[in-house]
Amino acid sequence: MNTGLLWALVFFTTFQFVGSSNRKLFLPDHSYHNRKPPSGRIYETETSSLESCAITCYEDDRCASFFHGPQHKCIGYPKVPFPPSDNLTVEMGWDVFRHAEKNDVPAEKNDVPAEKGWSLVGEKYYFVSHSKLNWTRAKDMCASMGGYLLEIESESEANATDELVMQRSERADYWIGAMYSSNSNQWTWVNSGNEMVYTRWVPGQPSDDGFADCVDIAWAWDRTTAWDNTPCSDSKMFLCEY
Repeated sequence: MNTGLLWALVFFTTFQFVGSSNRKLFLPDHSYHNRKPPSGRIYETETSSLESCAITCYEDDRCASFFHGPQHKCIGYPKVPFPPSDNLTVEMGWDVFRHAEKNDVPAEKNDVPAEKGWSLVGEKYYFVSHSKLNWTRAKDMCASMGGYLLEIESESEANATDELVMQRSERADYWIGAMYSSNSNQWTWVNSGNEMVYTRWVPGQPSDDGFADCVDIAWAWDRTTAWDNTPCSDSKMFLCEY
């Protein structure tokens, strides 16, 4: 498995996803939207979400493009031309992402469509994941969507993001963008580099065991949340902001 850095950007004109690993970039190919996937695939699988489908292609060195469609079907293709889109059968629900050069990446971010998972709250967009990753890969996945792991700067923002999390029927814990810095001996927000000022720790946390250097939002059964420090290698849902 390719364990190199997953770095990507999502830009929203309609919905544009750019994934990058080892200079692997992807952009949507709208000419193949709602077209039945052609032959020549290198794999076909089912994933939990579009982001999981992107990760599947990212981790397969053979994959240069992928179709994502109904029931989260995910089909990867090597770097070969597709047949002309007009020659393919119309089949609703498919989106296609192709390898692209870095200078093809659009330079501006416009409106984010809510159906792609981003929610506008105040002046920020938030994304609640459907898949579990370790903290580092969650951070990279947020970057893959043009954002970064959530940095909570106030009680009002904490309450707003709690509301988004609690809309989910499944109870889960969510990575946020804080980590312990051994250089400064402080808990800091990684994207901004700022020290954590507002906090909402679980009573008795953060612990100091030398291994639990990353922070998650822990969702209790009584539908309250608090922050916990846990090992960065754990797999959890995650929250991004933009």
